[in-house]
Parts: sequence; structure tokens; C-alpha cells
Amino acid sequence: MPRASEMAEVPMSDIMQQLRLADTAQIVVLDVEGKQVPYQITYDGKVLFPVNVEAAGSASYHIKEGHPVSVAVRTCGRYYPERKDD
Repeated sequence: MPRASEMAEVPMSDIMQQLRLADTAQIVVLDVEGKQVPYQITYDGKVLFPVNVEAAGSASYHIKEGHPVSVAVRTCGRYYPERKDD
């Protein structure tokens, strides 16, 4: 079954260690064609990005140091600790 826009998760600590990056370094995620893929770094230090994989196939993505392009924000959220129904 093909997978479209599934989320991949990679620990940022693994990326920093394998690429030997400084704490302030920025990264880019690239697909097989070299196009940047939007990503998000979560509060617990994981890099999330969408992947597309054909049925019974595989996909390769590369993460390297670089300056990510701006992307439009699609959604955002906030936790309100003062509200009991969140």
C-alpha cells in the first residue's frame, strides 16, 4: 500500500552527533531529487518530516547542515495549563 505524507521521526541528538554539528547549527531535509522537505523539531528533540513511499518500495531522505527555506504555517497549537478541558 502506498504511503503519502506519512511522518518520519529522527532524534535530533542522533543528527547532531553523526554530522558533528554545533548546537546552533541549522539543518535541511532533502528528498531524492534534492528538494527541501519541510520539517519540525518537537519539544522533546525529534525531527519530524513527511515522507512518501510507493507500495512495496523504499524512500531515501538526506539530512545535512544548511539553511531551511521558509514554509507556510498550516496549523499551530498551544497547551493552556489553566484550562481543565484541554
